[in-house]
Amino acid sequence: MKTTRFPNATCHYYVQILSGIVILLFLSSCGPDNAAPTICFFEGSKYISSDCELSLGTEVTVGFHAASNPETEARLDVLSIRIAHDNDAPFNSTTYTTENTLDHNAYFTVSQPGQYVVTGTITDENRHSASISLTVKGKE
Repeated sequence: MKTTRFPNATCHYYVQILSGIVILLFLSSCGPDNAAPTICFFEGSKYISSDCELSLGTEVTVGFHAASNPETEARLDVLSIRIAHDNDAPFNSTTYTTENTLDHNAYFTVSQPGQYVVTGTITDENRHSASISLTVKGKE
């Protein structure tokens, strides 16, 4: 009995495997480009929303607005606010939530000359995060 070999059968098998790998790679990359939530500063006459220079004794309000990424709809989890003045120990504040939006104000007084760096970081339930910061320079 004579056996017939099909030389293209092995090649066809490898092409199927390679096609399957390509399809899996394509499907695994179909997530949103940027899955992070968003965070921005409130703007308005009572808020500081960009780098500035203020006199000593000035009371500062920095407002944060955070929102879930509309593509992932992952709920917000933690808003961390850090206010650091030059080499002093920073003030840290943490707010927990399970909402899709969060508005929060941070308050401090420019009590010493130097730079105050205010940073807000929002993290969602999937551990994606976004940060924003500004610098206030205290002048005598």
